Amino acid sequence: MENGKTAPPAVRGRVTDFTDLDAWKHARALRGELYRIAQAFPPEEKYGLAGQIRRAASSVTANLAEGYGRYSYQENL
Repeated sequence: MENGKTAPPAVRGRVTDFTDLDAWKHARALRGELYRIAQAFPPEEKYGLAGQIRRAASSVTANLAEGYGRYSYQENL
């Protein structure tokens, strides 16, 4: 953040951002592990199965972030 400050932690278990969600943290760790596994696949799978695994792993964190922002006042207008 600005001036070397870190983002404030969730106060007493309150979720202030989607990055505070335990599900998002676990999905992010899983995404990193799946990327490492997909990297070890043979070259003929580079754009096949490995690519599909990477897209699916990224989709989980993206969907959690998108879902966190849903159902706001502005969306219901």
